Amino acid sequence: MVDPRLFLFVTVCDRENNPVVAQISVEYAEIGEVVQYESRPTQLLNFPAARQSFVLHVAAPGYQSVEQGFVVNVHTDTDYVLAVLLEPVED
Repeated sequence: MVDPRLFLFVTVCDRENNPVVAQISVEYAEIGEVVQYESRPTQLLNFPAARQSFVLHVAAPGYQSVEQGFVVNVHTDTDYVLAVLLEPVED
């Protein structure tokens, strides 16, 4: 049997719904590994879905960073969409 996968589609935008090129990284807290992804406004991430926990980090120049934790334990392939709204850094 093939291990189930989580397909996480991340899209990043600002208040006006404009796409924002952002650095997306995933930190696997249990093993201390960090995976960096290409800077872009959308990203399709593919993870093992059984007993997996991670923190998604999103950062872009001029915007406040965002972190979102996940604990995933599913038994079939799953698609998930995450829309990230970045707020500008206050001067």
